[in-house]
Amino acid sequence: MTTMINKALDLEDKVSANMKKASAILQAMRTLHSEDCRMNDAITGNLLWAASDLIDEAVQAEDDFLNEQREKDLWVSYQQVPGSAELKAVK
Repeated sequence: MTTMINKALDLEDKVSANMKKASAILQAMRTLHSEDCRMNDAITGNLLWAASDLIDEAVQAEDDFLNEQREKDLWVSYQQVPGSAELKAVK
């Protein structure tokens, strides 16, 4: 059970980090566009692919974790302890 709890917490960290990175890439592109900075198609394509890859990686990690829970018939969720940054596992 502890291993699955740790995996759940690691998953949350990965998903959060990837989404923040993808958002930063897209925000930078938006800012450059609003300031009339021209980006060629290759740069634009590379940035969009990078953001897309980060999002895809997060989604795949979530799917893999759900499949592992399904295979083990062990469902882990967690809740934040009120008034604390601490998380607790719940079945």
